[in-house]
Amino acid sequence: MLDLLCPGSQALAHLEAIRAVRSITRVHVWGRNPARAAAVASAVAAAAGLPVRVCESAQEAVAEADIVCTLTSAQAAVLEGGWLKPGAHVRTTQLEGGEIGGALSLGMVWAWSGGGLGEWSCC
Repeated sequence: MLDLLCPGSQALAHLEAIRAVRSITRVHVWGRNPARAAAVASAVAAAAGLPVRVCESAQEAVAEADIVCTLTSAQAAVLEGGWLKPGAHVRTTQLEGGEIGGALSLGMVWAWSGGGLGEWSCC
């Protein structure tokens, strides 16, 4: 399952890139603006033909996720490590900044992928 946190204009591109290398069967979406999250969920469902659910909280959205994409410009954390299941993969669009909670780095490995993207994977 793929989770898109705070989706916007980048959501479909990230979904397609991940689907090129991983089998995605369903998507959860969460955003601080529920109307925008619902619009993105509709677009994802239409474009990908996948079941999509809009979640009420980021924690709810990532609880079952195998892959989490944070697509924000947030200055405060929207994702905490304790919310993730073991083995989850996190893709962030910020190298440094607020969208990833500090505790997320505990027990995880940081990998620089170039192009302004960072990736975390559980050990």
